[in-house]
Amino acid sequence: MGESVLRRRCAMLALVALFSATAKADGLRVGVAKRDITGTVTGRQMMGYGDFNQKTSGIHTRLYSRAMVVEKTPVLAGDVPRVAIVVADLGMIMASVRNAVLAKLEALAPGRFSAQTVLLSATHTHSGPGGFSHYDLYNTTTQGFDPQTFQAIVDGITNSILAAEQSLQSGGLSWAEGQLRGVAVNRSLVAFELDKNKTFALDYTDPTHTVLRIDDAKGQPRGLFDWFAVHATSMSKHNHLISSDNKGVAAWMMERRMAAEGVPNFMAAFGNGNEGDSSPEIYRGQPEEKSLTDLQKNEMIGRMQFEASWELLQTVQPLEVDRLRARHAWIHMPGYEVSSLYTGSTAQRLCEPALGYSFAAGAEDGPSDIPGFYEGMKQGDPLPGPTLYTPILMGLRLVLGSTLTNDECQYPKPILFGGGGTNKELLPETLAFQLITIGNLAFAAPPAELTTTSGRRLRRLLETKLAPQGIERVVLVGLSNDYGHYVTTPEEYQSQQYEGASTLFGPNTLPAYLQIFGNLADSLAEDGRAPASDGPAAPRQKPLVDLLPTWPMDGKFPTEKVGQVLDEPAPRYRGGETVVVSFRSSLPIGNQETFAVERWTGSAWERVVGDGAPETPWNWKRDGLPFCMGCSKLTAHWQIPASTSKGTYRIRHRGAWRATPRGTPKAYESSSPSFLVE
Repeated sequence: MGESVLRRRCAMLALVALFSATAKADGLRVGVAKRDITGTVTGRQMMGYGDFNQKTSGIHTRLYSRAMVVEKTPVLAGDVPRVAIVVADLGMIMASVRNAVLAKLEALAPGRFSAQTVLLSATHTHSGPGGFSHYDLYNTTTQGFDPQTFQAIVDGITNSILAAEQSLQSGGLSWAEGQLRGVAVNRSLVAFELDKNKTFALDYTDPTHTVLRIDDAKGQPRGLFDWFAVHATSMSKHNHLISSDNKGVAAWMMERRMAAEGVPNFMAAFGNGNEGDSSPEIYRGQPEEKSLTDLQKNEMIGRMQFEASWELLQTVQPLEVDRLRARHAWIHMPGYEVSSLYTGSTAQRLCEPALGYSFAAGAEDGPSDIPGFYEGMKQGDPLPGPTLYTPILMGLRLVLGSTLTNDECQYPKPILFGGGGTNKELLPETLAFQLITIGNLAFAAPPAELTTTSGRRLRRLLETKLAPQGIERVVLVGLSNDYGHYVTTPEEYQSQQYEGASTLFGPNTLPAYLQIFGNLADSLAEDGRAPASDGPAAPRQKPLVDLLPTWPMDGKFPTEKVGQVLDEPAPRYRGGETVVVSFRSSLPIGNQETFAVERWTGSAWERVVGDGAPETPWNWKRDGLPFCMGCSKLTAHWQIPASTSKGTYRIRHRGAWRATPRGTPKAYESSSPSFLVE
């Protein structure tokens, strides 16, 4: 038998396995959907690296909210009728976003969703717009609060959940778990090496890789949720294009692979886990890899996750969904008492939230380059820089409304700034904790970035507690429902690396998380009994401020037309080459498509792909010419896939033009000259 024939037969056998692993369960309905959540795409500082110079100037890939709704009848005592799980292409989920989503869901779908049953998680991309928090610290590097981005995120997440609910149909779930190595590296080995139980820590990062497949009634796949712990920092702090990073690229690859296999509208969500000290492994001993661009690094790490996920899809086993259960608690963290059972010594109380000096140094993925700050700074160490820093740093704490009595509790962290004083809206103090079980799988949703060992300890605790209830595996769904920064182990905290300096509530933060999730797990065994909860944080009282100047109007030269082509494409191209076309543009709107590639069918122009796909990045910039006020230019790129059909193509551009400062934007369209793909 020829090698090519054997390869085709193996591929067919894999597809037979993929499309026949039905997991239909009586009374089970599942729905999936995704919606755009791309916010401000030009001029807004990004959320993730905290770099003032990293401002958005276009799109590499659009940002999406991918949602799954699972519904089960009959509803047994202690159960819930439905749960919603979301993976959003965001740096993190802010309490402001979650509260607004829950309020909007209640207004549009009264009584069907609640804080207990809606789990919102983030991929942790560092290349998305910021300004969507109601806490001041998170908006300091994003030019304040951005109402456009906030609304795009809230509307997109809400609509994805409602669309998933509307798509509910009989079907089933299947799952598989494996281990994925070579994708991530531990960026904080100094802290990691301090952890106890080294026999348990067989890897420097957590290789646990879990996939959950959603099927229709015939066993045909409709969607996939994938969880693996790695920072979405393949795109560096020097990138200025909105990007869903390696998680988003993996999702694109999976959705396209499924479309090529005859499964249209397949939805793939790639979520995160305990990625606190887990960075993408970009250099693996190959000298040529050190010269890779951000886009190449991103594609490499995304492809590795996609390929591993595709392999796991061939091994899925039906998930028997007999029950849907959910537990949730809001916990006011400062002063929260952690028992000796979890501290290992005496009972302890958590500290007022604070960030240490090493936070200002940044992590290895994106060091801040601020003079005088470095990782590992502890109380008693010399202050950074000249002695002038001493009154400045102390004055900064006072100006921000921080308490000056938190140092002993946070030891050995030297406090840069923190909450607990007069400013209750600087940092979060009340966090949301959630535990959902679907059949024999449990989903733990910590509102922070857990380090590798922190996540392992939490998973081990929950699997031990939940095993008598029939739970086989616990999936850590990181960066969920809120953002309480990092969670390190008590041992890691002592080294005060970036992650320890970013552990808000002091050295006993992880023991507190273990206790809280342990209480949630215990409450599942007691049908109908909810765990103790403090209630959500009080709504923000002070007004939110947007510091980004308003774009007054769009402009052009008198001899130009609105949307005019400034740089034309070449007459012909081949697969693998890149088409570049620029237009006289208006200010782009984040959640509206700016351009699309179209192909001539012989009778009409047919859309091939829109902007925001990995092969269709675009950038925008102002002309900066004093005699052309408001003039700007949008440059569209189409990196032609090798598989592209031969034919005649063009680039169509769309926008909304504001001719006067207070005028109403008017929609416009223009297109490039046609070109051949040979």
